[in-house]
Amino acid sequence: GEEVDLAYELQLLAQRTKQRMERTSAAKWASDDPLVYIEAAADDSGLQWDVFPHLRQTLKGLREPHNIAVAAPTDAGKTSLLCELAVCFAKQAQHVFPDQPLLYLLNEGTAEGVTPRMLQTALHVNNNELLRLARAGNLRQKFADIVGRWDAIRLVNIHGMKLSQVSRIIEAHKPYMVISDMTGRITANSNHSGGSNDIGQLEEVWNSMRELAAIQHF
Repeated sequence: GEEVDLAYELQLLAQRTKQRMERTSAAKWASDDPLVYIEAAADDSGLQWDVFPHLRQTLKGLREPHNIAVAAPTDAGKTSLLCELAVCFAKQAQHVFPDQPLLYLLNEGTAEGVTPRMLQTALHVNNNELLRLARAGNLRQKFADIVGRWDAIRLVNIHGMKLSQVSRIIEAHKPYMVISDMTGRITANSNHSGGSNDIGQLEEVWNSMRELAAIQHF
């Protein structure tokens, strides 16, 4: 009885059909030289976790279509950490993905409210210094000098949006990476309750975001 976003549903259906065909193909088995798999397992390329030395040493670099969850209690600093990670990855990506942005989707707080925090994180300044730079007209250039260009990190509000709507936003920006704060508050297309804490909804949204990463190459 609800509206169906046909383009979005067909996109996911095509991806799932392709995966199912690959899994059930009789000829599909690990038949390559073991060296191929060993080298792949040892490959540490991708965007590195430079924020914490321990993460850099223990986690491999992020590549398409990796899907990583950051979980912590309320007011534990998740958004601050995500800002640090966004700047960290944007610094590296300016040399690898010079024409693509990092897309930061906000379901917690607002893009307008988090933008100053993102700028403070990148420039390592307090609010008074940030205000001084903005009034002097130097803010945009200083930020661009750090992450490659002014729009290297794009913050977008997605409050109350369904997965199909979020998919269209991602498609429009063509990012190399998507940060979603918070993924659990995106409404699953099949969800009728609208509850942001429903486990079934969260699983559907998480799985769909993973599929979108493969489809849209982020």
